[in-house]
Amino acid sequence: MLPGRDWSVSSVAISPDGTRALTGSIDGELKLWDIVAGKQLRSWLGHERGAYGAVFLADGNHAVTGSGDYTIKLWDLDTFKEVRRFEGHSGTVYALALSADGKRLGSVSLDGTARIWNMDTGAEIAEFDPGTGPMYAVAFAADGTLLTGGIDRAIRDWPAAGGDGTVLFAGAPE
Repeated sequence: MLPGRDWSVSSVAISPDGTRALTGSIDGELKLWDIVAGKQLRSWLGHERGAYGAVFLADGNHAVTGSGDYTIKLWDLDTFKEVRRFEGHSGTVYALALSADGKRLGSVSLDGTARIWNMDTGAEIAEFDPGTGPMYAVAFAADGTLLTGGIDRAIRDWPAAGGDGTVLFAGAPE
C-alpha cells in the first residue's frame, strides 16, 4: 500500500514500463509514485477540482488527466508542468482513453458528451452527444472508433471522424 493520501483516490494510471503510478484525488492533487520503491516522488495541485481519469502516454514521461474543473491537461512528468490544455467540456471530465497510436485522446464527461482530441495540437476532432445524460466510460476500439458508456447503461460506438453513434449493447430494462 502506498501511504500519503489525504483525500479519496479518484484516478490511477500505471506507466508503460510498470515502475510508476500517477494518482489523482478528489481535491485535484496529483501524485507520482515509484511503485518498486513504494514511495511518493512528487505531489502537485494539478486541478482546481477532483482529478478523474488518468492515462500515461507511451513515452512514460507524459500523462493526461481529466477533472471536475472541466479541463483535460497533458503533463510533463519530468518537470511537472502543464504542456497542453484540452478545453470544451461543460461538466466533470470523468474518463480518458488514448488511441493505440497515441495520436488521439478520447474523453467522456458528466455534461453528457464524448469528444476526440488531437494530442499534438489539443484541437477537438469530434464531439458526440447522444442526449442521454452523463457518460462514465470510454475506450478506443481496434478500428479506431470510440466506445462510450453512461448513465443510460448503453454502450455506443462512435465513428473516429465524427457523426452518429451506433448502440452496440442496450442497457438492461428497468
